[in-house]
Amino acid sequence: MRIQTSGSRIRQTDSPLPGGESARVRGCRPAFTLIELIIVITIIAILAALTTGAVMRYYSVQQQTNTEVTIRKVYEHLKDQWDTVVRQADKVESISPQAMAIAGGLGFEKQARVIHIKLRLKQEFPMDFTEIISPYPNDLPPLQVYKDALAKMSSAGSIPWYQPSPTYQVSPLENATCLYLALQRSRGGSSLNFDDLGSNAVATDNSGYQKWIVDGWRTPLIYFRWATKNTELDGLNPTAPGTPQFTYRDPQDPTGALFDRNWWIPNHNYPAWTSFETQCHPLLQIRLTTPPDPTWPYVPTTGIGFPYNSGPFANQPPPVPPVPYFVWAYEYYTIPVVASAGPNKNFGIAFPGLNNPAPGVFFSFPNPMVSDNSGDDNDNIYSYRLRLGARGD
Repeated sequence: MRIQTSGSRIRQTDSPLPGGESARVRGCRPAFTLIELIIVITIIAILAALTTGAVMRYYSVQQQTNTEVTIRKVYEHLKDQWDTVVRQADKVESISPQAMAIAGGLGFEKQARVIHIKLRLKQEFPMDFTEIISPYPNDLPPLQVYKDALAKMSSAGSIPWYQPSPTYQVSPLENATCLYLALQRSRGGSSLNFDDLGSNAVATDNSGYQKWIVDGWRTPLIYFRWATKNTELDGLNPTAPGTPQFTYRDPQDPTGALFDRNWWIPNHNYPAWTSFETQCHPLLQIRLTTPPDPTWPYVPTTGIGFPYNSGPFANQPPPVPPVPYFVWAYEYYTIPVVASAGPNKNFGIAFPGLNNPAPGVFFSFPNPMVSDNSGDDNDNIYSYRLRLGARGD
């Protein structure tokens, strides 16, 4: 081996023969400095962070979009089937004995008809397993198809077998499962093809018996049958002030049968909920004054007999003596609502105990639909908010 020089550079060659075999040349090149390496790594990290952030933002937007699309589709189908049940219960079916018993018997047929519609909606669209397994005595019998479905889930270990108790709390998954079961049915020629919701909109457990609809964040979609404590929703009543239906907000009671003084006052002039309110939803609000209109049904000061947590203006401390309060008749704008917990996957809604006559338990999940003051409900997505332009639905 020999050393050759060329100017200021030194080359080392493995071939000493001119014109002989190809020589392997290795030049002496300066290496990266530590500062240069740090700069390169920093640039790569910044580019990676920018790319990851853009991907995550895109993914988040896509989850939101998918959720809104799913809610719209689910709500439209739910509302179609809901309206079918209402029409049949109002125009075709006979009034059930259960509805007549809650209404008070002969002479209250108008009220019984409205109550029958409510009971049929409750029968067709249960919100929790208790309404299927252990309904109230004056509820309509649960549909056999729902009982069979729960029996299969239970035998497969999908759901725990339980007995209703005052401390029982229903989960969003339970409610979402009921929504899936309800939408499986075909009513009035309307049926939902779950494939139309997308490949990731339906989740299932390992047994394959329990299924539920999920949002873009894979959180169960829940639904409210009668969301009576939501001020925003109640304010969407599409009729004009001064018209009868503005007062009779309830679409299932357009003539105000449940607002009638001759029925409402006798059913509220005692310190307890009516059978209707225990089984369906409130028909009252608590106010500190008498109504400005003397024809408005109300009950004079009663002390603390009536439950205080009624109506959208009731998130106040319970009225106690010596503060007087009055029980006003009130009908709510009751349309079904489909809801997602949003990106944080927490509903932030007060879910009380359900469907049992224990003291202090008045609502079936999740009728109230009010915040639990945690702030987690701020990012919830509701069907009625997506349809603000479709008044009167």
